[in-house]
Amino acid sequence: MSGLADTVADLTGGLPEARMLSGLAWLGAGNAERACLDLRKAMDQGAREQKAGGQGCPEAQYHLGVALAKKGAWEEAARAFEAFAADNKASGRAPWARRAAELARARGGA
Repeated sequence: MSGLADTVADLTGGLPEARMLSGLAWLGAGNAERACLDLRKAMDQGAREQKAGGQGCPEAQYHLGVALAKKGAWEEAARAFEAFAADNKASGRAPWARRAAELARARGGA
């Protein structure tokens, strides 16, 4: 896919938010595998950005959970959602992430 998000990521040197947009574009196109790759890259870039004093890209962790669930990787999705909720307690998505983790675990055990 040579979409806008890929172009933005290329032009910005791979800023975490741009990489996350690319992952979301892949997820929207039905390619959860590629989405996971880009979302993991966004998380890695975000972690480096945070170490340098930036804000990082915490939403990438949440969206990774969604992509993993789309792939049927339930346990890994649950861990991603739990990590997001633990690291972002003030986020409005934290309660949803905790619930998504519970649902992913239940689904994985089915």
